[in-house]
Amino acid sequence: MTYYIYADTLFIVNFSMDFLSLFITGKLTHSPVRPIRLTISAVIGALYATLSVIFDSGDIYSRGLWFAAFIFCALTMCRISYSLGPKRLLLVFLAVNLGLGGLMSILFGAARRSGLVTDRSDGASPLMFLLFALISGAVSLLYGRLRIFGSRRREVSSRITLLGETAGARLLCDSGNLLCDPISSKPVIILAPKIFGDRLPVELRTGETDIGALSGSLCAKLRLIPAQGVTGNRLLVGVVPDEVLVDGNEVDAIIALADGSYDGCDGIIPEELI
Repeated sequence: MTYYIYADTLFIVNFSMDFLSLFITGKLTHSPVRPIRLTISAVIGALYATLSVIFDSGDIYSRGLWFAAFIFCALTMCRISYSLGPKRLLLVFLAVNLGLGGLMSILFGAARRSGLVTDRSDGASPLMFLLFALISGAVSLLYGRLRIFGSRRREVSSRITLLGETAGARLLCDSGNLLCDPISSKPVIILAPKIFGDRLPVELRTGETDIGALSGSLCAKLRLIPAQGVTGNRLLVGVVPDEVLVDGNEVDAIIALADGSYDGCDGIIPEELI
């Protein structure tokens, strides 16, 4: 039996899947969603998928090149959609994309068995594929939301030493905290500077980002951490700590000092450090 693949259908289906995958990734990671950026990224992904089907020769070398191009394309899509998103965001996107594709395959298979679509050369219309993609996206987003709301709140105790000053802090575990230091790629703990009182330099307590104006010894321990929030992009002042103990265990992380409401805690810690 001969099957025909239409480039326009393939483009529409992959555009829909990529847009939904990026949208769900943003919602699950609490990243600000910008439709224009998502549209540009989805177009890039759809072009890649269409070209890979048309020009793939089927040999192992060709498949290897297309796989490498896929990883590069996915990383580019994440960076366009969510600015300086860390590499961990790529893993979330790939997981969502894989789950969404699997769910759509299940729905399409069930539709074929029920006779809603057939194996004729004209097959299912792009509208049918789009409908399956929307249903899959809605189910995936709902599942992710249920996982978030169903997860038990977790707090940990910590003991943090910065610039020779030590303080205890209660940290809220947040799976949506994907910040990382752009220099070392270490995960970032966001901490309210008030727990140290007035023992830290005033520039750190006030969130001064002109670190070049600080003393050389202090400046060497500081980092600028790009962050995204509901008000847009901003820079947080990060400090290389002397020591960070979480529930008695030492962890390797950067401390970003920022005033804020942390749901009754002193800061938030990425789930991967627990």
